[in-house]
Amino acid sequence: MAGVLVGIVGFNPVSVLVAARALSPRRVLLLCTEQSEPQAAALEALLAPPVTIVCWDAVPGLSEVRESIAEDLGDRGEGPVFFDITGGTKPLAIGAWQGLTAACGDRLRGLYLDQSGVLRDADRGAPLGAEVTIHPDDFLRLRGAQVRKVAWEGALEDMPEVMLRRMPLARALYEHLGRTPLCTDIERGAVHCRGAALPRPLPPGFSVRGGWLVAEGDRNWLGKHRWLEELCLGAAREALNGVPGVRAALSLEIRGAEGAQDEMDVVLTRGSRVTVIEAKARGRREGAGVEALKRLHKARRFFSGPNTRVLFVHPIWGRDAGRYKAIETLGGRNFTILGGRYEALLDSIRAGLG
Repeated sequence: MAGVLVGIVGFNPVSVLVAARALSPRRVLLLCTEQSEPQAAALEALLAPPVTIVCWDAVPGLSEVRESIAEDLGDRGEGPVFFDITGGTKPLAIGAWQGLTAACGDRLRGLYLDQSGVLRDADRGAPLGAEVTIHPDDFLRLRGAQVRKVAWEGALEDMPEVMLRRMPLARALYEHLGRTPLCTDIERGAVHCRGAALPRPLPPGFSVRGGWLVAEGDRNWLGKHRWLEELCLGAAREALNGVPGVRAALSLEIRGAEGAQDEMDVVLTRGSRVTVIEAKARGRREGAGVEALKRLHKARRFFSGPNTRVLFVHPIWGRDAGRYKAIETLGGRNFTILGGRYEALLDSIRAGLG
């Protein structure tokens, strides 16, 4: 679908990226102010067609916007002009609409990204363009960050077979932790598992010695609780079976602005929708509420947006995490506290990306 795409760049310009990939325009015109110019530059690097950036030092008046639009978008025989009205300040959005109407006439088509991540025609409300794939790294680059290291990244349906073979064991540890704190030996890569209903036979690379479950290969899987991250990834694969276009990243290490580093346990994307799962396998309940809010802040720093959900999974809270609803209230919209009930984890993942 040719034509020109016009987008207003704010702090969260993912709607412009979605529109560009869904519509494949001939060129893109980005409107921004000095404050959002870094996001415009990051967005330009992610777009395939030629990009023109119009930047104002401060929030412009309506007349300034109208004049800039008329200058750049007269009828050049470029076909339809698509205007993303999802974001932007009111003067910028209104001025751009007025200028586009004057310059383009009936070639102008408004579009927006709705709360469920669907790109829609603003006039009729109908879905517009094809569903697109946006990788976790795309979201990071829009915020001036990048992937430093990742344990695994790919289409969710392609989750490695070795991880799938470990799922029954991870599920057994999850159920056990929901009843009894786990004693972990980080150096040995082992957890004390007496009383746990471990699957038989154990997957390759694991053994039980004197009541301890020992990893003979990757010690981080048990010692640093990679098993819970993998469990959440496997739960996503189960919850979203048959849902197309879901990308996943496991143990995503991030380098932010000025060299700051951080890490996310599981990141799932479907188009503009993001679900970040933060998994905590600590053996005590005290202080977990503070930890949940810290991880919420961390996730939103890199993946903030109206279609972003954050799940905090802490099995030691048991099957009923309802007593922690006050923490959810502090976290605000799209933040969910989960304990040891696997079905609730599946439902929360479906709510965000199904």
